[in-house]
Amino acid sequence: MKLCILRHGIAAELGEDGSQVDSERKLTREGREKLKCVADALGEMEMAFDLILSSPYARARQTAEQVAARLKCEKRLKFSKQLEPGAAFESVTRPVRLLEESVIYMAADGPNVAANSGRRRPYS
Repeated sequence: MKLCILRHGIAAELGEDGSQVDSERKLTREGREKLKCVADALGEMEMAFDLILSSPYARARQTAEQVAARLKCEKRLKFSKQLEPGAAFESVTRPVRLLEESVIYMAADGPNVAANSGRRRPYS
């Protein structure tokens, strides 16, 4: 299995975009613009994913949707509460380990996912 983890784009501060809870915080204009560059780069590299897995939080959802649209694989997009902030890293990796031959993209919302991603060798 190959795993690509991308943390969400730059998000608004709580209340700045009308959000009342953390899960509603959306990407800022700058966040959307920078994410477009990342999505375009993935497209230029002809990246293809068997599954795009994202946190349901607004900022991660927007990130995953923008990447999926650019790569024309919206039908492979799924959302999982296991990618929300505070989720145990093992709860994230357990379901994807079953997909041995897949190439998976994750739009991670929690810093714990990014911090723990180094625990396993990339592309193992």
